[in-house]
Amino acid sequence: MQREHLASMRSHFSILSYYSTIFITLTLMTISDLHGGDGRMTGVALRMTRRTHRVVNDARKTDVYLKRIARASAWLLFVSLIVLLISGWGITRTEIIYKASFHLIDRGLANSIHRTVQVPTALFFVLHLLTNVRLNLPSRWLQKAWLFNSMLIALGVALLVGVVYMEYYA
Repeated sequence: MQREHLASMRSHFSILSYYSTIFITLTLMTISDLHGGDGRMTGVALRMTRRTHRVVNDARKTDVYLKRIARASAWLLFVSLIVLLISGWGITRTEIIYKASFHLIDRGLANSIHRTVQVPTALFFVLHLLTNVRLNLPSRWLQKAWLFNSMLIALGVALLVGVVYMEYYA
């Protein structure tokens, strides 16, 4: 509930900033016309409106894709955590999982499943975490979103490299 409220507030702020830019544009155009200007202020105001409109529309398109990625990664994370739970239980309580799986999953297979699923679980966790951090980015930082996106991508890659290193080389 709170997440949807924050998302709607962020979209309202971006719409508000778009309309406030249009208001500023109209004000500058009116002032320019009243004082017999040469039209330079009108051109500046129109360029500012186009730029803001493009940023708001691009942010909305990006948010739609990020929301889809966040939801998909949440479901994949949920499934991989269930597999980790069951395989971990198969390692510690072999007799229960062995009977429940109709003698298909023994301790060795549960151990290999558990070790195989750890890296994808870390991938889904990092993807889910960082997309939601990006989606909850305050609207005042959207002008420098490329910097924040770069930092999030670098952080995600560093975390995944650390997990892969610990899983396979340590």
